[in-house]
Amino acid sequence: MPHGMVLILVCLALCSWFLVVDRQNFMEKIFIIIVVIVIYATYRVLTGASTDKIFTPIIIFFNT
Repeated sequence: MPHGMVLILVCLALCSWFLVVDRQNFMEKIFIIIVVIVIYATYRVLTGASTDKIFTPIIIFFNT
């Protein structure tokens, strides 16, 4: 799947999530996003990635 299409799907998913989930306020939604980022970073560290290369796959994805 092309990177542009993946990026559009992720953006649409985030937008729909922000619009559909009415039970949580804005700060709770931001907290959930931060928790997901922390879980991803922890996973990368535990699988052997050095701390300066934790987000390298994401950076490479957006640069191509």
